[in-house]
Amino acid sequence: MRKLLTAESTPTSEVLTVPEMAKRLSIGKRSAYEMIETPGFPHYKLGERQTRVIWSEVIDWMRRGEKPNDESIEGRADKAGRSDQAAREEDRRTRR
Repeated sequence: MRKLLTAESTPTSEVLTVPEMAKRLSIGKRSAYEMIETPGFPHYKLGERQTRVIWSEVIDWMRRGEKPNDESIEGRADKAGRSDQAAREEDRRTRR
């Protein structure tokens, strides 16, 4: 059985890498990096290749009901003249 992570069950002031955040959220690294690209997502760039998040800020962002970057899929669909479904299928194929 998978244990749910809550702000109460984990230290809140921890600074995490994106892969560490992905593991805590039980999502893939690619999805975590896509979350980072969502406007308003709390993250900190430390140079060109290093990004960190503060766990409590991630939890707060999720509680506010912010959504990961599904708009990017819709934008790609519109630009390419494809349906949202076609864009999502292509997105799934490229993730493998």
